[in-house]
Amino acid sequence: MYKAYYKEGVGLVKAEKIFNGFTDTRFLKSYEIKGGKGIIPLFEGNRWVYTANCSPDVMKIETEYTVEHCNEETAIVSCFGSLERFKYDENSWVDMISQMRSEYCVKTRHNENAIADVSKPIERAKQLAKTPTEKAHTKAACSVMERILKTDPKFNPNYTETGHWNFFRRLVAYKKDDKTVTESDFRWSFEWKHIDVSEGGPMYPLLFNHIYGILEDATGCLWCEKWKDGYTDTLTIQPWGEVLAKTEISCENIGNVETKAGTFENCLKLSLDIGKHGQFVDYRCGKKEYFFAPNIGIVKTVNYFCENIRQSVYELTYYEGMGEGYMPIADGLVRKYEAIGLTDGCAASAEYTYAADMDGHVYIFEDKLGVKKKSEGVTYYESVIGETLEENLWQQGKHDESRLRHDINNFNLLIHSFTRNGRSWCVPERNTARKKLQIRILETLGENGEIPTAWLGLYADTFLVAAASLMECGDTEEGYEYLEKAFELFEKWDKIPDGELLDTGNRFVFGGIKVFKGKNMILLPDGTKEPVINGSWIFNFNGERMYYGMTALHGWEWFNKVREEERFKEMVERVKKLIGR
Repeated sequence: MYKAYYKEGVGLVKAEKIFNGFTDTRFLKSYEIKGGKGIIPLFEGNRWVYTANCSPDVMKIETEYTVEHCNEETAIVSCFGSLERFKYDENSWVDMISQMRSEYCVKTRHNENAIADVSKPIERAKQLAKTPTEKAHTKAACSVMERILKTDPKFNPNYTETGHWNFFRRLVAYKKDDKTVTESDFRWSFEWKHIDVSEGGPMYPLLFNHIYGILEDATGCLWCEKWKDGYTDTLTIQPWGEVLAKTEISCENIGNVETKAGTFENCLKLSLDIGKHGQFVDYRCGKKEYFFAPNIGIVKTVNYFCENIRQSVYELTYYEGMGEGYMPIADGLVRKYEAIGLTDGCAASAEYTYAADMDGHVYIFEDKLGVKKKSEGVTYYESVIGETLEENLWQQGKHDESRLRHDINNFNLLIHSFTRNGRSWCVPERNTARKKLQIRILETLGENGEIPTAWLGLYADTFLVAAASLMECGDTEEGYEYLEKAFELFEKWDKIPDGELLDTGNRFVFGGIKVFKGKNMILLPDGTKEPVINGSWIFNFNGERMYYGMTALHGWEWFNKVREEERFKEMVERVKKLIGR
């Protein structure tokens, strides 16, 4: 809601914006009227200066409007705004919440994000929260922020878990026609994430803890009164910028649903097939199922991934309060969902707390957890579940199955050795040595020096990265030789269509498994499929990778020494043709 207050012959004297439980106010601080009349007198030279109702030792906010030109038909008004914060008010709940949200992330000298200590505003916010919405906001926000602090190894050397997918959001919920919808105020939202989004990895199910958000992005609402037994529809959605996608919806009554929070009767299952709608958000697309119970809301979600051969399930494990309909929105409700069957020490959940203000507006506070237990005395690998399964099969006397699992593990471990962090930041000589070693290893995987097709993209990329570090080391001619080789290999790799089965090499080492190009999927000799545990991006390379590396302003600075050379510029034009730009 916006409110504006005017004075005849002066203009706008006060303005308010009321959104998501907060009111922002601007007051007329000073003005100069040289002429004109009416509610907003327009005359060349007229000037208005506005400020906010905040202590001058805390923050200075000013916005100035000046009529630069005016005639009988047109007025041109210039605007200049400034905001300068001097400190945070330790007696203001809003300021403590703002400090926590705005100051927890800082830049290091390497331009990387790092955690900062915001424990003081956390504790002060807890002391200052008075209203039910302030208390609910504080509880959820501080829960997420404290988890971010304690799970960061750089900030907390005594960590027992690492944080990978932790989020806080403040939503306002309301009815719109026959739908229940929410809006988020991003001034208060924050996150800390560090995750490998390879579909086969044990962390991938953590992504689905955005339970309400995935549903609303796909359908435009949390609930629609049309969702009844037998309902079907196709929606065109626009959740991310200008990207349009289609969502196929069907609904059916499935009776009872069992969860850790109990058994719920007369439930509806909403089945979604969500089209792609943005880069790096594949987890929000595809087939999903939402189970709703009357007077409770969502009690279970199932997310299908890895071409639907894997599922990530979140169940209601705790709740407080009941309401009306299949998606109640009411003061005092609490809904907590936990991921079922995670491995490798991973844990994920989403807790939603509802609170109403004095005007009856209901706010939802999201506390989303995604962590991994620290493995004491074990080098960090993406997953150990494969090797555990291999050993269990051997102990059970299933030797052939164990041997195949051993071959699959060899494949995954080789990928891990190529994709793990090389610790080569600012040490190009180290990178060059590592990449040359990797090239020699790749050349041993096939017969007569031929690279098995599964590894061709990685082989090309290794030459590309080695070329960059060679340039930085001053070995320019050798760098160009490696860059030329990268071109040759990327051209061969790009000619292989996505989805084609690729050879991995010696069947006595890798068990005869094959890789689908462009997917994080392998095909076993018996015809079954499995996801690649980590590093699946090495099978998704294309010429765009080479173009990005040769033109990126940040992250590929090793090419800077040659960027202005005509020879390099010609190669940039060449890669543009390769990718059709």
